[in-house]
Amino acid sequence: MQFIGTEVKAGEKVPPDELISGPKGGKTKGFRRLRPGDSVENGQLLAKLDDRLARINLTVKERKLGFSKAESDGVKAMLDEAEGRLKLAEKLYSKKAVSIEELRAAHAIRDKMNSDSISKKVAASQAAADVRIAQMLLEQHEIRSQVSGVIRTIHKYPGEGVKKSETVFEIELRDK
Repeated sequence: MQFIGTEVKAGEKVPPDELISGPKGGKTKGFRRLRPGDSVENGQLLAKLDDRLARINLTVKERKLGFSKAESDGVKAMLDEAEGRLKLAEKLYSKKAVSIEELRAAHAIRDKMNSDSISKKVAASQAAADVRIAQMLLEQHEIRSQVSGVIRTIHKYPGEGVKKSETVFEIELRDK
């Protein structure tokens, strides 16, 4: 567990003994330590697990996506060049200025660049899907309140009805 607390809003005054600093979205943010009796709202951040590995994984996936897109763009440019050369070869062949072998070679190069372009587009779309998955895994490191109410107890130690790696919040529902 990295910390248990809610994000400090802009301008909010928090005593130093209740303030925790932690990473959120690549920046260091301030969080107010939660205690029993504190009020919480639905969707409010309650705790953050140690997400260093998930952040590193997301960074790696984002860089792979960037590389895949660059590679796809490069192959697309090569495909455009191959298509231009094929058109020129067809024009020259119709005027008997090049041999049939040169025309076939231009066709083969264009076909290879076309298949490379397709495979690079697929790799880039897979890399984009990997980034979305890594983002979802990073978001799972945040525990958010499912209801609005008051925290009755926070169980975070084995033997309090939780496993060694769990933290459980008991929230008394607020009457509407």
